[in-house]
Amino acid sequence: MVNLLCSNNLPMMTTKTNFRKQLNQQQQNKRMDSIGLLLIPILTILLGWGLHVLIGQPFLLTFPFNGIFIASIILISSIAYFLMRKFSSTTWLDDSFSITTLGLTWILMLLLFTFFPEDISRHHVTNIENIHLSWTAILMAIISIVFFTFKIIHRITEKRWEPLLKTLFFDIGLILAVFYIFFAVNDRHETKLFVHEQYQTFLTGGDQIKLMESQSSGQNPMATINILDSHLHTDTTVSIFVNHPFRYKGWNILLYDIPSKQPWIQLQLVYDPWQLAFYMAAALFFLQIGIIMLIPVFKNRKKQS
Repeated sequence: MVNLLCSNNLPMMTTKTNFRKQLNQQQQNKRMDSIGLLLIPILTILLGWGLHVLIGQPFLLTFPFNGIFIASIILISSIAYFLMRKFSSTTWLDDSFSITTLGLTWILMLLLFTFFPEDISRHHVTNIENIHLSWTAILMAIISIVFFTFKIIHRITEKRWEPLLKTLFFDIGLILAVFYIFFAVNDRHETKLFVHEQYQTFLTGGDQIKLMESQSSGQNPMATINILDSHLHTDTTVSIFVNHPFRYKGWNILLYDIPSKQPWIQLQLVYDPWQLAFYMAAALFFLQIGIIMLIPVFKNRKKQS
């Protein structure tokens, strides 16, 4: 009889224990919400301002070292997650309030750089366009990459597949977008070049270019150019059309202006080794939108079956 009573009480005791654990977890999350909302924006902005005072303008890495740097941050963040996964702060990173905190910090930082750029960056940032020269922005970018890395790994290890599918590609796309905006911007070079019927040097390696012919009339304006390679001692003749760039030694050569009855054209030269990261981020955003739209369809089919 006693054993029967004890066995009947076990489910009640288990339910109470689980309820207490959930209550403790909610209290811990509330404390983390308060701490995160106060400390993350304040410490990030103060630390960034202090680095500007002590060091000055941040040193921007170039290709391929900026990619190696971000890959190292992702790797270290992954290892740190498994070392810290039992702490409440790690669980808090997957909470919706932590995403709100991160978003509010970005909004606060952008407002400060819009209205008080010189005060917060110690004269290194003059407007929102060159915000990547700010230590505060660099710190926020690193925090965002660490945050989304923790979030992805946490949902994979906890097997939270539905929340993972709803945000996985969006999170990866945001990591790529943050990398491209704040760490790959120093690799992008863009210039315009007037090309005539005589050879002229157009790259630092000493390569030369000249205009062979141009056609400004019709639906498809085009120009034929000849490029002399100073190292290989070879020449390349190619026709360039509007919106159809020609790739040469990592540079995209675009037809920018082709006036009628003039012996010259204007080309736009763009060097961007991380351009693929930008296109991948955009593709992942659209893919995530498609997945979010398809999830209710699969749920309805599952219910019907």
